[in-house]
Amino acid sequence: EQMETMRNATPLKVGILGSGSIGCYLGGLMAVREVAEVVFVGRRSFSYDVATANGLSVSSIDEDEELLSSERVTIGQIPDLADCDYVIVTVKTDQTKIAGKSLAAVLDVGTVVVSLQNGVDNPYVLRKALPKNTVITGMIQFTVSRAGAAFHRNSGGSVYIQEMQGAETRLVEALRCCTTVPVITMPEIKEHAQGKLLLNFLNPINAIAGIPARQMLMDQTFRHIWATAVEEGLAAFKAAGIEQENQKESPLWMSLMVLRLPTPLFCRSFKPLATLDEKTKLTMLRDLEAGRPDKVDSVLGPAIEQARNLNIPTPTLDALSNLMHEAELSGKSPKLSSKELAAACGVEVPNQALSLSLKVVAFTGVAAGGALLLQRLFQ
Repeated sequence: EQMETMRNATPLKVGILGSGSIGCYLGGLMAVREVAEVVFVGRRSFSYDVATANGLSVSSIDEDEELLSSERVTIGQIPDLADCDYVIVTVKTDQTKIAGKSLAAVLDVGTVVVSLQNGVDNPYVLRKALPKNTVITGMIQFTVSRAGAAFHRNSGGSVYIQEMQGAETRLVEALRCCTTVPVITMPEIKEHAQGKLLLNFLNPINAIAGIPARQMLMDQTFRHIWATAVEEGLAAFKAAGIEQENQKESPLWMSLMVLRLPTPLFCRSFKPLATLDEKTKLTMLRDLEAGRPDKVDSVLGPAIEQARNLNIPTPTLDALSNLMHEAELSGKSPKLSSKELAAACGVEVPNQALSLSLKVVAFTGVAAGGALLLQRLFQ
């Protein structure tokens, strides 16, 4: 009923700038379910993929594939975004400044720009480039895999959209009409984005390991490296006076304890692992394998920069950053095992025996709270 109301309302026009996995999945959903007219602007290869597949398809772990025929896929250039009601920006962080400058030259004043990018600074870069437009922060907490012009959401999660005096309303309504994942609005996204940034330290670890995320999460040593990296980032942000979301309700240290559990107990605590597609690889590894490496500095850089300014050592983050820079130059994953990566990071391989941390978890029940916080990345 709500979808029918959206179809009968004044047509909504949405532009997708940066036609990668997330942008094409959300744009494809809105187009195939006819809640918005969608214009895709991205790489030339996207046009080829759509033509080859005779359209664009979207699917998910809880929904069957739906095809948007090639005749209904509107592919354009940046000037074609001029009269959009919303432009969703999903370009890589190092392209944000250029994207903002290009949009500033064509957008109507009434167009609302939504940043659905990794990292915490992209909305501020866009606001500086687009002083006459409303720029909204957004955040995605699920993963989408891509095979040509087929986009599959392979985990649960949520879409977060910043509340901005009602400017977000029509887009939020459209997204809620066409997707089964929660679309959540809140006044401020920054602290959530910083929390996600810390959890996203798994992204470079996955790229260095070169294996599916589920397989990697089943390895306690990989999880221990992830937890150590988050600890370093958390210490840097805390020393800089930057608070993370819900630290009183669900402190990140709870999640770190869950990550360090022996694998059988981790699997019992971390329910989303059961629904995570066995072939799912995270964004940084997928981009590396596709020959368009993502810049690791957008993920690790903020924490490393804060730490250096305050003379706080971050050996694990530094090692991950160096390994990823080498991978970006070579264009391929080094495919390090968990023990090899632990040695490179100077992280002690965890003892498989029942540890003191496990005893604390067992007696205080923090596993549930820690697992809940982790689910914000994969749920």
